[in-house]
Amino acid sequence: MSRFYFYGLELWACFFGISLDATSVALLGLSLVLISGVLTFREVLAEKAAWNTLVWFSALVMMATLFGKLGVTQFLAEA
Repeated sequence: MSRFYFYGLELWACFFGISLDATSVALLGLSLVLISGVLTFREVLAEKAAWNTLVWFSALVMMATLFGKLGVTQFLAEA
């Protein structure tokens, strides 16, 4: 498993010509871990707290991005 961790870290940090973002590298790493059989899909799904955090965090980031595009944050900063 540590091998996949270091591959992902290397892809994310060292290969600037490929221009992979962190999300793509994370999904690629998860796919490799599942395909290789290091983890099963049931084990991944059993991490309910981690998935809960991921869902809430992604929703908050999406809302913050949308508020920035709509100018809500600038409006509140000037108010």
